[in-house]
Amino acid sequence: GFRRALTAIEAETDLLQALAHDVGAIATIEREDFAVDLRSTSLADLLAAAAEYNQTLAGHHPLLTVIPANVDVLTDGARIMQVLRNLIGNAAKYSQPGTPLEVRGLRVGDRVRIEVVDHGPGVPAGEEALVFEKFARGSRDRRYVPGFGLGLYLSRRIVRAHGGDLTLHATPGGGATFAFDLAVADPAAGASDRPSPSRHPTS
Repeated sequence: GFRRALTAIEAETDLLQALAHDVGAIATIEREDFAVDLRSTSLADLLAAAAEYNQTLAGHHPLLTVIPANVDVLTDGARIMQVLRNLIGNAAKYSQPGTPLEVRGLRVGDRVRIEVVDHGPGVPAGEEALVFEKFARGSRDRRYVPGFGLGLYLSRRIVRAHGGDLTLHATPGGGATFAFDLAVADPAAGASDRPSPSRHPTS
């Protein structure tokens, strides 16, 4: 009845508002003068904020973070958080409730590789590049469908502005792993630090 119609209208309004926001973000990122504001930022602080965001998501996904100790990266923190929120949100959306997610920071020379790992259905072979296209999304259910998928397109543009790239490969045992790398702010510091795992439950 009326209540169901109102709910449908509200859902469509939310979708259109999100689409308008993303289109505006794309317009900004695709300007020739778009630049990121790179500053030394604590990697541990970035991933802690990502863990806090995960706690707001539906599905109660425990998040395991692996963070190199005492590493600062050169990043536009607000924009990289936009990337992390998008990747974690996608991982949660395509994973069964209660399924753990992982965010790993791996020191590789003068860069840090950041991986967001899920154990959902993964992306069908041959469709990996499609999920990064503007106005498209991978359904993760063995079908590829058109849609208002702008998050991964935006995320890749932001990462490329940092001098890296956003990639996708299959998680061993099933799922998807998105990865990108950031420059270490002081490459001479902490090169031998080992990662220290910490668990951030979402309950």
